[in-house]
Amino acid sequence: MPVLQAPKRHAVPLPAGLRTRPVRDPTPLWCWSLVTRADDDRPTVLALRENAEKVTRVAGLHVVPTHAWWVPPQDPHRDTIAPK
Repeated sequence: MPVLQAPKRHAVPLPAGLRTRPVRDPTPLWCWSLVTRADDDRPTVLALRENAEKVTRVAGLHVVPTHAWWVPPQDPHRDTIAPK
């Protein structure tokens, strides 16, 4: 059974017989609402958002993939991401 896990969370080597595979076909798109609430205006949260925006833009993560991608139907930003 496939399991999604952040690689930085696991510092130990994989047990024998386990392999890592990239997640694609379709690629999941993660929503910013998983990180913070839109109405949270604390200075540290605003700084986090600003820094995340800069880092993700430089990395090209604001571009919808040209290959197959997936957003859960209940994602509150699905209509913003979905092709028009």
